[in-house]
Amino acid sequence: MKKMVKNTFGEYESNDLWFRRLPVISHYYFGKIKKILCSWIEVKDGVALDFGCGQQRLKDFLPRGISYIGYDIIPEYTDVDDFKKTNPDFFFSVSSFEHVTHEELDNILKWICSSNIKQVFVDLPIRNDRYLLWTLMGFKKKVIQEHHLDTIPYDLQDMHNRIAKYLKLKREIRYHNHALTEWCK
Repeated sequence: MKKMVKNTFGEYESNDLWFRRLPVISHYYFGKIKKILCSWIEVKDGVALDFGCGQQRLKDFLPRGISYIGYDIIPEYTDVDDFKKTNPDFFFSVSSFEHVTHEELDNILKWICSSNIKQVFVDLPIRNDRYLLWTLMGFKKKVIQEHHLDTIPYDLQDMHNRIAKYLKLKREIRYHNHALTEWCK
C-alpha cells in the first residue's frame, strides 16, 4: 500500500478533513460506530490492531486490558510500518477497507486467516456519499483523488462477499449509512 502525502492545503485527505471540517459530527458519528464495535469484544485482554487507524481514536473506546496498535499509510499516525509483523487478537477496520484495492483486500484477509486473530470488526459505508460530504466541506472533486472509492464503483454486498470468501459473518447491524460487522474464522 502506498504511503499518503499531504494535499495542496497541507492536509491528509481522509483524516484531517473529516476532523477539522466537521469535528462534532465526526466525533459523535464515528465515535458511536467504534463504541458499538468495541462492545462486541468477547475477552478482557489482548491486542487490537486498528487498520487504517487515522488519528487513533479507536483506542479511546477499547475496554481496559486491551492494548492497541495503530496502522495507517500516513506515517505520522501509524505505530508500525508493516501491520503483517504484528500479532493481534482483534482486527478493526473502521471505514478503511473501502479504500484498498480488491487485491490488497484479498491479501489482508489471507493474512488474517493465517494469523492468531480471534475477532474481526469491519465498518463499511452502505453507499458512497463521499462526494456530497466533500462538497459540503467546500472541496471540489478534483482535489480528492487518493481513495479507492474515486476509482471504481463501490458496492457493500460485493465487499461483504469478498470478505465472506475468507471469514464467516457472525453479526451485522446497520447504523445510519454504515454496516457494522463482526467476522470470525
